[in-house]
Amino acid sequence: MEAFVETLSLFMTFESLMLVIVGCLIALFMGLLPGLSGAEAMLILLPFTFRMPLFQAMLLMMSAYAGAFVGGAVTGILFGIPGCSTTIVTVFDGFPMRKQGRAFVAIGAAATASAVAGLLALLLTVAVMPLMVPFSLMFGPPEWFVFVLFGLVVLALAGEGRFLRALASGFLGILVGCIGLSIVTGDVRFTFGTSYLWGGIPIIPAFIGLYPLAEVIDLTFLSVKNKAESDSLEFTENFTKNVWEGILVTFKKKKALVIGTITGWIIGVIPGVGGALANLMAYVLTKETSKEPETFGKGNVEGVVAAESGNNASVGGALIPTLALGIPGSVNTAILLGILLLHGIQPGTNVFEKYQDITWAIILSAAASTIFASVFVLIIGWRVAKVIHRIEIRYAVPVIVIIGSIAAYLTRGNVLDVVTAFVLALVGYGMKRFEFSRISFMIALMLGPLMEKSYFQALSIGRGSLKIFIQSPVVNILWVCVFIIMLASAFRSYRAKKALKHN
Repeated sequence: MEAFVETLSLFMTFESLMLVIVGCLIALFMGLLPGLSGAEAMLILLPFTFRMPLFQAMLLMMSAYAGAFVGGAVTGILFGIPGCSTTIVTVFDGFPMRKQGRAFVAIGAAATASAVAGLLALLLTVAVMPLMVPFSLMFGPPEWFVFVLFGLVVLALAGEGRFLRALASGFLGILVGCIGLSIVTGDVRFTFGTSYLWGGIPIIPAFIGLYPLAEVIDLTFLSVKNKAESDSLEFTENFTKNVWEGILVTFKKKKALVIGTITGWIIGVIPGVGGALANLMAYVLTKETSKEPETFGKGNVEGVVAAESGNNASVGGALIPTLALGIPGSVNTAILLGILLLHGIQPGTNVFEKYQDITWAIILSAAASTIFASVFVLIIGWRVAKVIHRIEIRYAVPVIVIIGSIAAYLTRGNVLDVVTAFVLALVGYGMKRFEFSRISFMIALMLGPLMEKSYFQALSIGRGSLKIFIQSPVVNILWVCVFIIMLASAFRSYRAKKALKHN
């Protein structure tokens, strides 16, 4: 408690608060632009932290990490294009609400759910942080392999497109993730003679191509009718009334808020998974436990509350493996981990014991940034909405293309990353048009290397025997979950066919 009081006194200084506000505003602006997210904001701010004390560097970077999530939700609700990968599922119900003239209700609900879930998750992190190391150590190579498989099946059940096509998209993502140097044998695979692909397909350019740039193709060339419909929409709703409705309805949808917060936090704790899966899983669980699951995807505010509470709660959860084990829970926490290493701190249990001021700085800046970003969106969200709405699609398209290209280039300073983004834009458009799941492909691409490494490590531990994948209680629980989801998918398909026959 003494360390908390000391850190709080340092945190409440003008300089510290300005760092939090600046980091939050930059990340919020990035989140409002399709294709950019907190990771890009943190990368842009990273050079400015090299000469800062570690305490101030953590304030700036953590506020940027936490602040971008809310901005991405606004973009998804207004344009139907997720601002970042962690707000993809928010679009499912947020954009239909915008079409129904309830955009401000959705924005109010998203901002409120983000703030409440983010704060609750941080409180939960503070409460259980000392106890989480043994839990994280329960996941060995067999558990990681089956867990990734479980995640892909969940994505197929509730993501874009049909179940089998979504499942195929996930396995395609795993195959594409095999491009480059093998992390097990060191062999070069599918690089076509170019050293650029030795490190695999870069994640951020892939995301930019599959989503914002693919949507640009759709808007520009092949969806004139949809574009016209989108342009005809007007924000005639009462801002104050509808935002307050969104705020109040968030607290009325306690079930969605609680499910989203707990699910997001738990998934955030699991290293390497991140907010995208938390966003999806919170939505799935809320939908499957709802009395009206058929209303999801058609403008149900519960979907917005669940999705936004899930991805923001993952921020608090992701801090545990990062600080306790040195395993980043997401791209953003990987950047935080790098800053700790630059300042000579080896992340581990000693971070909580020897560097409590840094731990509290991270938690306080995340809490303050979450509140500030949510309030910012609630107060001037209508202005942002009007400014964005005034931009005609023909003007917005080149802006999105330019910003997406810059974001792809800034990732590693390589022009070929921009080429990769444009190639995957064509792939993303094709997947959307033929009802294959882009989110399954994207998350599989991210987790494929982890799955491959875990598979070979498990075989090594089991001396080549596949029995290693059914010997652990945790593994068996995960297998049961996989089969339950497969059966649920089959049952849902059977019900749909039966209903179709009756009609």
